[in-house]
Amino acid sequence: MKHKLAFIFFILLTTILTSCSPTELKIDKSKNIEIEKSKNAMEFIISPGDPITSTPFVDRGTMYTGLVNGQLFATNVETKKTLWEFNSPEYHIDGLKAFDSINNFTTDNEKLYFGTSFRLYALDKNTGKLVWKNEIREWVNAAPLVSNGRVIIGTDNGKIMSIDAYNGKVIWEISTQKKLGVRSVIKESNGNIFVYANDGLLYSIDEIEGKVNWIYRTHLADNDWSKNQIGSLLLTSPIISENHIYFGSWDGYFYAVNESTGRLVWEKNTNGYISTFPIKVEDTLYFSNDATSFALNAKSGNVIWSRKVGNSSINTAFVYHKEKLIYGVQNKIITLSAITGDLITEKEINYKGGKDYVKLISKFDQTIYFTTISRPGVLSFEKLE
Repeated sequence: MKHKLAFIFFILLTTILTSCSPTELKIDKSKNIEIEKSKNAMEFIISPGDPITSTPFVDRGTMYTGLVNGQLFATNVETKKTLWEFNSPEYHIDGLKAFDSINNFTTDNEKLYFGTSFRLYALDKNTGKLVWKNEIREWVNAAPLVSNGRVIIGTDNGKIMSIDAYNGKVIWEISTQKKLGVRSVIKESNGNIFVYANDGLLYSIDEIEGKVNWIYRTHLADNDWSKNQIGSLLLTSPIISENHIYFGSWDGYFYAVNESTGRLVWEKNTNGYISTFPIKVEDTLYFSNDATSFALNAKSGNVIWSRKVGNSSINTAFVYHKEKLIYGVQNKIITLSAITGDLITEKEINYKGGKDYVKLISKFDQTIYFTTISRPGVLSFEKLE
C-alpha cells in the first residue's frame, strides 16, 4: 500500500502547476510548438495512453523508454522503429496488485540497468533479454550508478545498496540515519560514493566497504517537515568537481562542500525549493528553484545572474547547448542565455488547442527530448541549431 500511495501522490504532484505571471516573460507566438502540426517538434509514439515514467535516455542511437505499466521499449532514434520490448510483471503488496513502474536508466558496454517500483534489473541492452533481476522489494527511482563492477542504488525506504553488476547479488547495504528515501542520483569520486538523502544529510561512503566516511548536515535535516518525505518526490543530484560537491536542497539552499573533509565551503539561500539537477560549465553553476533560475560562481557562491520564470512546483532540469540553457516550465520550453540569463525564446507546448505541460527533458547529441502530461506514451523531440 505504501508503494501504491507514494506513486499516486507522485503523479498528482507532477500535475499541480500554478500559473505564471504574464508580466514576467513575453511569449513569441511565432515560435510556439503545436505538437500535431509543427515540423520542429517530432515524436515517438511509444505506447499511447500509458504515462512515461523514465527520463528520456539515449545510448548509441537507441532510445530507452519506461512506462508506468511496467513496459520498456528500445527504439531506434533514426528510424523510430521498436527494436525490442520488455515487460516487468505486476507485483502484490498488502494484498493489492500494482504495476511495476519502470524508472531511470544507466548503461555500460553490454547491459542496461534500471530500478522499478519493486525490482532492480540488468538486461542485454542490444536484445532486451534478462541478464539478472533482484527482487529487492524497494522503489528505486533514480538511475543506478555503475562503478567498478558494481551497481549502486538508493531506495525510497532509505537504503543504499551495492550490488554485483555480474550476478545481481547484494554486496553491502546500509540505511540513512532517519531511514528516509534516496531519490538523488548517486555520484562516485576517488573510491567514494556521495549520496544526498531526504533526511537532509549528504553522505560520503567508501565504495568497496560501505563504511561512512563523513556526513554533512544541511538545514533540511533540522526541519521536522523533512520527515514527511515531500522532498523525496523531486529529484536532484550532486555535482563533483575540483574536490567540491555542489548540490541544491529542498530547504532552498545551494551548497558547496569539501569532498575530502565534508566541511562547508559556502552556501546560498535561494528562497525557494530546489528540486532540479544542477549543471556546471567551467566555473558557473546553473539550476532553478520553484520560481527562479540562477547562475552562481562555483568558487564563491556569488550570484552571477538570476531570472524569475514563474511559479511552478516542478521545473525540469537545464540542458546546455552552445551558451544556451534550455528547460521546461509548465507548458513552455524556455531558452535563456547562459551568459546573461536573458530570454532568447519561450515556446508554448500545445495539444489539441490547449496547454500541455513539460514533464521531463534531456539532451543527447544535438537533440532535446521531452515528455508532456497530456500526451502519455508519447516522446517528443526537437533538433537544436
